[in-house]
Amino acid sequence: MLEVIAKVMAVILRKQNVPENEIQDMVDQVKRRQSMALFDGWKGFDYQAVRNEGKVEERENGIEIFIKDKFEDEIPTDKIVAKLQKNYNMTEETAKKYVQKYSPVATDK
Repeated sequence: MLEVIAKVMAVILRKQNVPENEIQDMVDQVKRRQSMALFDGWKGFDYQAVRNEGKVEERENGIEIFIKDKFEDEIPTDKIVAKLQKNYNMTEETAKKYVQKYSPVATDK
């Protein structure tokens, strides 16, 4: 029974991208029946925080690609700002900051 629990646990932890050495330590504890303090040494992670960080990075990347594409198509800056406001639900000030940040002629990158 412990062998089955250890295998199931290893699969779940791998799906969560837990480092293999930590997985093996936990599996060994289960097999040795030392599971009372199984998760005491595990650092773990905040799944929701990691997920939200990924969403923020994805949005930022999308905005960068959007702006660079518009500049390549020689769309005027004021139109890019307006499209950012509409498509990304941001203020004019925020949109202008993004345009400045990702402008091909921006010096502060």
